[in-house]
Amino acid sequence: MNKLLNRPTEGDRADRPKRKMTLEDSLGYGKLNVYGIEEDPDYYYRVVVDKNNRVYKLQQRGYEIVKQDGKIVMGDANPAEVGDAITTTCDDKDGTKAILMRIRREWKEEDDAFRQNQVAKSEQALFRTLKDEGQYGEVQVEKQRK
Repeated sequence: MNKLLNRPTEGDRADRPKRKMTLEDSLGYGKLNVYGIEEDPDYYYRVVVDKNNRVYKLQQRGYEIVKQDGKIVMGDANPAEVGDAITTTCDDKDGTKAILMRIRREWKEEDDAFRQNQVAKSEQALFRTLKDEGQYGEVQVEKQRK
């Protein structure tokens, strides 16, 4: 017999209704956590803080604002907020909003390749070269010892 009152026994748990999220699951449920984007592999999603015209600048680069459709949820986002964009207040002091945006994955990969190319050019500039002798000098990265 179960010593705790009103607790189902192991056999009774199978018929108990299931819930989508338990208290334990919700511990990581913060304002900026996004759920439901795993089902959309064609897009890369990011949460953008709407300061210094950041949202507009990203829209010019191909990002689009994600609209509320019930499939994608952003953490503690307030569904009663005005508009159909998925937003949340990320700074209660000044009311700054964070907006969920997305870009096509192939465009994101193109941007990443461009950035990596820029980094490679910057690293190459660290080396001094001589016409006749070729490249000399080196850059070494060492792991810190514990």
